[in-house]
Amino acid sequence: MSNPTYDHLVGTEMFASIGEPWDFESRAGVGLLRGVITSIPTTENGVLIIRCIVEEFDFRGTSYCEVVAVNRYCTAQRDLLQTLITKKSAGVNFYYLKGSPSLDDSTIINELFPVMADDKFLIGSIRFESKPFVTRLFNQFLPQKSMKSKVRAWFRKHGGGTLYLPDGWFGRPYDNIHMLVAVTETPSSLTVVLADGVSLCFEGLKAVATCGNDLVFIGFDRCEFVNLDDGNAVPDRRVYSGGVVRVISSAVVSI
Repeated sequence: MSNPTYDHLVGTEMFASIGEPWDFESRAGVGLLRGVITSIPTTENGVLIIRCIVEEFDFRGTSYCEVVAVNRYCTAQRDLLQTLITKKSAGVNFYYLKGSPSLDDSTIINELFPVMADDKFLIGSIRFESKPFVTRLFNQFLPQKSMKSKVRAWFRKHGGGTLYLPDGWFGRPYDNIHMLVAVTETPSSLTVVLADGVSLCFEGLKAVATCGNDLVFIGFDRCEFVNLDDGNAVPDRRVYSGGVVRVISSAVVSI
């Protein structure tokens, strides 16, 4: 259900100011929310929604790490992105869904989006960094910083992190801090080799981005996770056909 017209915006950083509830707080600060676009699907009746991985926030005793942004004033065609282009910010409702990064766009649209309760959203405004956003929107073929260099830069800055896979934590949270051993990139794949026999091989990966202190791998067709150091004769091997993989900085507790 992803709109191919906007696939090149996957990985764009977003910022939000939250007006309601008045006491909202996330890791980004009081009344603030920060994250990256993971997909921009469209419903059957033409309503465009923006899915974003965000820095964790707690609300009513539950932690969330993804929101779905919908234009608060217009619910037709591509008004939300058009407003962002012309006015630099737009009023939105941010629906928050526990565990939703593991859900595909079709599930969000067909099952969750139509029945979201009125008390399940935040009210605020969304914006993107103007120059990068407009440039990426109108010039899809502009050369971008390689995914490999983004991975290396993150590990140089943070040292290492713990893994959160599409089906949850790898091991106990923050027990295993993985350092980078090697990273290779081809036109269709990205392979990240970590210490302790752990590797991730992505095919069809759309974007590598940072969300606060976390490294996020977004929009892949296939991800093969291998753990050679689990003490078993047969390696722990898992294959994912979608979702999000996060390397969470050991310096800040997340999720």
